[in-house]
Amino acid sequence: MTELTADASVTLTQQAAEALSDGRVDDARELLRVMLAEHVDLEDLNDFAVLCASTGDDAAAEALLRAALVIGGESASVRRNLEQLGATSATAAALPAGRAGTDDERWREELPPAVTANLAGSVQDYWRDRLVQHTQDTYMGVQLSKFPEDLRVYEHLLGVQKPDVIVELGSQFGASTLWFRDRLRTLSQYGLVGPDPQVICVDIDTSHTRANLAKVDPDHASSITVIEGDVCDPAIRAQVGSLIAPGANVFVIEDSAHIYSTTHAALELYQDLVPVGGFFVIEDGVVDVEDLRISPHWVRGVLPALHVWLTSPAGRNFQVRRDLEIYGVSCHPTGFLQRVAA
Repeated sequence: MTELTADASVTLTQQAAEALSDGRVDDARELLRVMLAEHVDLEDLNDFAVLCASTGDDAAAEALLRAALVIGGESASVRRNLEQLGATSATAAALPAGRAGTDDERWREELPPAVTANLAGSVQDYWRDRLVQHTQDTYMGVQLSKFPEDLRVYEHLLGVQKPDVIVELGSQFGASTLWFRDRLRTLSQYGLVGPDPQVICVDIDTSHTRANLAKVDPDHASSITVIEGDVCDPAIRAQVGSLIAPGANVFVIEDSAHIYSTTHAALELYQDLVPVGGFFVIEDGVVDVEDLRISPHWVRGVLPALHVWLTSPAGRNFQVRRDLEIYGVSCHPTGFLQRVAA
């Protein structure tokens, strides 16, 4: 998902503070959910946790602290803030000790906060809680903002297509890049793909991706190529193409800016990489579904761009596979595309 601007995050913090001061706890909690879903930075989370604790809202303070643990990792500033919060909130002292603690505490920290499926509640409430949760999930210690249901669909599709190469447009923190690489390695171990499958990821800013890949897997360059640049740039598309052997079986994922121009350009530039029978997944069309939007700050344009492109000569070679949204909850409505013609 797209990050908030600094000004927007400050505004949300101020609005939440005012709501708490006025006794409008439900409004404050809603703003909290929006802040978490939009990847507000660590300082905002900690500052708001202090405010929540000071008003006696320990439940909200605990949620913020756990989010800070996930986002902050082992940074000294996170630990200092948590120590300070411990003086104002009993919930902070009850948190796990962190990565310096026991092995049991370490793995518990890497779990996202639990979501309760309230059978008396609405699906929309569950959806909102899941959106908050999925931004706090991790893979190999790196933040991974993808629904488990969508990842499971990816596993099915990779097993069907058996690609040699995955092209990932938009890598964020690099966790999904690792996840896709590891799925290809598993297919290779079972003899379903060749011995050297590759992932090529493209992002306009690859600093987080490169740092996290280097930390988790120092040998990642043997199986992952990171390209910094705009997915709309034909020169970047040419660079990607130069890394793919003729006849390679390519699976493409668009997860970049989630706006009309970028989505449409990605479809135009990268569709030819996908073989007949293969898949091109357009992520996060949820931003254009009114009932599923949880923030007015979310961008728009994924689904309009997709629908327009599908009427083009190239788009008519692809079929929308809504039957692949098999787990009922997905961030990619109408986003699973399969090439059906050359």
